[in-house]
Parts: sequence; C-alpha cells; structure tokens
Amino acid sequence: MSERQYQWSDSDDDDSNEPMIYSEDMSRTPFMNSPRMFFQERFQAGSIKGSVFTLVVAIVGAGTLSVPFAIEQSGLLIGPGLFVLGALMAYFSLRILILSSVLTGVKSYTKIAHNLYGPRMSYFAQAMLLLNLYGTCISYIVAAGNLITPVVKIAFGYKTDELVVPFYLETRFIMVFCTSVIVLPLALQRTMGALRYASLIAVFCTCYLSLVVFAKYFEYCGNNEEVKMNLETVNHTISQNVQCFWKGRTADEEEIHFFPQGNILARLLKTIPIVVYAYTCHPNVLPVFMELQKPTRKRMSKVVGRSIGTAMFLYLVLGIFAYLTFKSQLECSDGSFLKNDYHSDASVLIGAVGMSVSVISAIPLFVHAFRGNIFTLALDEFSDPKDAPLKWHFGVSIGLLVAAVIPAILVKDISLVFGMLGSTTNPMICFVLPSMFILRAAPSGMYRTEKIVSVIIATVISIISVISLGNTFFGAHDTTCPDPVN
Repeated sequence: MSERQYQWSDSDDDDSNEPMIYSEDMSRTPFMNSPRMFFQERFQAGSIKGSVFTLVVAIVGAGTLSVPFAIEQSGLLIGPGLFVLGALMAYFSLRILILSSVLTGVKSYTKIAHNLYGPRMSYFAQAMLLLNLYGTCISYIVAAGNLITPVVKIAFGYKTDELVVPFYLETRFIMVFCTSVIVLPLALQRTMGALRYASLIAVFCTCYLSLVVFAKYFEYCGNNEEVKMNLETVNHTISQNVQCFWKGRTADEEEIHFFPQGNILARLLKTIPIVVYAYTCHPNVLPVFMELQKPTRKRMSKVVGRSIGTAMFLYLVLGIFAYLTFKSQLECSDGSFLKNDYHSDASVLIGAVGMSVSVISAIPLFVHAFRGNIFTLALDEFSDPKDAPLKWHFGVSIGLLVAAVIPAILVKDISLVFGMLGSTTNPMICFVLPSMFILRAAPSGMYRTEKIVSVIIATVISIISVISLGNTFFGAHDTTCPDPVN
C-alpha cells in the first residue's frame, strides 16, 4: 500500500514538527458515503471555507427541530448556556480526535481504534457508528412525518391543527407511506448520485427557518397575537399571547422562565442529550481533515471552530426565538417546534417543505452507508456495495428500513429519539472514544492537559448519559401537558 506524507512550513502551524503520514486508501466508515462527504469532493475541497461548509453540513440537520424544546426544558438562561458549553466541549473533543489522528498517522475513526487498541476496539467503534446510523434513520423518519403532516393537511383542505382527519393524513400513515413509496426505492439504488445534495438543502433550510422564526417572533409580539396548539391525544387546546420580552408581562401572557421549572434534574436530563446530539460530527472530521490543503492541526482547528460556532449561532437564534414565541407550548409539541401554530404561515410552510425534502432524501443515504459498512464488517468479499448480490443488497436495505419505521411510528416524541442517541451512541463517539484515543496515542509526559480534560469530560458525560437513560425508562416525567384520553 502506497503512502503519502504531507509537509508544511513552520509558519503554517505551531505543531509543524509532528509528522502526518496517511495511506492513500480511504477507509470506509458508516459516514464516509454520507451526504456530508459529498461536498468535500465537489465544492472546492481543501479550502478552509469549503471545509467549514462541509462540517456545518455534518452538524446541522433534523436535530434543529428539538432545540427550542431543549431551551424550554432548561430555561432561557440555562438552555442557551448548555448549547454554548456543548459547543466548547465538542470543539475540544474534535481537537483531541484530530491530535490522535496526527499522532497515529491514521485518518479513519475505526482505524485509529484498531491502531491503538486492536481489532476488538475497531469492531466496537464500528458497531457504535452503525447503531448511530440506525438511530439517525429512526429520527429522520419521525422528523419527516412531523414536517410533512401539516403541509399535506393544508393540501387536502384541512387546517394544520385539525384533529379529525382521514387516516391517510395521520402522521403514522404518512411515515409508512413515505418510507415504503419514496425512501425504499431510492435506498435500493446502488449509488446515491444527486441525492447527496439533500444535506445542502438542509443547511439552507435551517438558515431560512432561523430567519423566519426570528422575524415571526417580532411580528407576533408586536401585534400581541395569540398562538395555540391542539393536542392530538386529548381534546385540549393550549393558547397564549406572544409577549415582547422588553415589555412588562400582562395577565394573559405566559411568563418567560430563565431557569428549569418543576423537577430541575429531570428537565436537565432531557436537555443535555439533545445538546450532545446537536454537535455530533466526529466521524466526518477526519475525512474533511484529509481533504484540507496543507492539513495541519492549526488550520483544521480553524475549520472546526468556525463550523461549531456557525452551528451554535443557528441553534441559539432558532431556539431562543421559537421559545419566546411559544414558551410552555413547546413541552407538548412532541419535541418538534413546527407542530406549534404559525397560523399556517406560507413562509413557515415553505421551510417545512424544504426540510421535509432534505430529511426524506437523506434517509436513503444513511441506508446506503449502513449497507456498505455491513458488507465491510461481515462480508469482506462484498466490501463495495455495488458488488454485493441482490439478495444481500435488498435484504439489508429492506431490513434496516423495517427495523427503523416500526419504532418511528410508535414513538411520537422526536426529542425522545434525539435524547436516546444523545445518551448512548453519541457520547461514546464524541467523548469516550476520543478520550481513550489520546490516552494511548500521546507519548508519556506529553499533552497532559488534553489527557486530563478529556478524561474529565468523558467521565462526566458518561455519568450524565447513564442517569439520563435511566430517567427516560424509569424516572418520573415532569410535565404540565394534559394526560392522554384512554
């Protein structure tokens, strides 16, 4: 196997004495063929700006739907603070991952694990990535159903908050329909082609939605408009007047909460996994690093910092102003702020349509990546998905979608899916494994600060994740939403 060594001058990087030797062969990970990787090949791959865009695409996605819910759970002061803290922790862990890559001379997430700990750790890392892909498929199916349902209702002449509708306008039916009629045929394609532009659409839609949410808040509060939400499981409507935060609160306006209300621990345990999920992009960083012109730690740190900063800014704008618009209604929105009443506003519906297209188009890409890595992991002779027999190609694709759509139609709350991923596979991928990498990769006596901080972060996040997971299944859920009618 041929190898290539990248050289750089001392002026480019203060760590220029560190050799970086990578093989030409690009190791396959579940994310290597994802929509995120498409842009490093097409849009001026290697420039800092192009790399920043690629990484922003990897960070921002369907998880934006639950950001306002997370801020509602933790308050207008603590919530944004957690997203800022999450950005800082993600930035640090990404730098640790890059440093581990430099020290080992390996560019693949799973190959770093193999290089430092052997094949068993490599298989474990691969399993974590595959489980994350599976969970992401579930979350995207749920997101697609939540996004498309109000648009389809309007198309058929119903209001978005209409409770009694034909079965084909119910969210669960739409999930099954989209998965079987749209996603499955696309997922069975040997190559994804133009569908890789789905992530580009997602980023633009997130920017657009952030702008719309920002503008609508000032429009609604200026007119003292009422917003409401009809709950599907109960005969109940939640309504409130939109309050301008710089004015005094009147009797008919919902109070703005800066701190968690009620069971503080339970609410924080809901918020933190969503924050972890929001910044997960670690499997994508090393391929972006490889494409970077003069791939030094200093240049890649700029890419990581700007990407995380951009994502954080979008999350804060969308989350804060969606919370100020709907406040406590978000607790009953099943984790998706677009379930709240924007009065069927055309600008919001356009954003929902765009997001739904990007979400649906992204699911086949996850299936494609999952399928390729199953072949790599279990069937070496079929490491290239295009070479696999039809029975394996169809079997893995259909099996994954069936396994994903069943829990998707059973779980209404998309924040629950994000929370599950944010307390299981994502902490392992983002914090625990990078911490283990730097402990073994860094020579004794070097990078002591990085080692200590990474271990502390990994330990704290692991403890919180375990407690959050236990609270999800066994804890008391603090909510002011009306109980469903049996």
